[in-house]
Amino acid sequence: MMQNGRGLVVDVSDFLHEEACSAWRDLKRAYYWLYLPVLSRVRLRVPYWMLDVVRVSYRLWRRLPRWRQLPQ
Repeated sequence: MMQNGRGLVVDVSDFLHEEACSAWRDLKRAYYWLYLPVLSRVRLRVPYWMLDVVRVSYRLWRRLPRWRQLPQ
């Protein structure tokens, strides 16, 4: 998860499934909606436990289709 003191999160196993998956679309949406306008300006070190919370939260969020509507 860390390389040269910087965060590196890549789990290609999620992208190898044959069935339809919205993970890539969701990742791009979060990048443009949250990371670029807010987090890219702040250089913070993110601890492992916080990355795990984000991962688990995303998986729970995907199970609730009625709450998946984010601004485009």
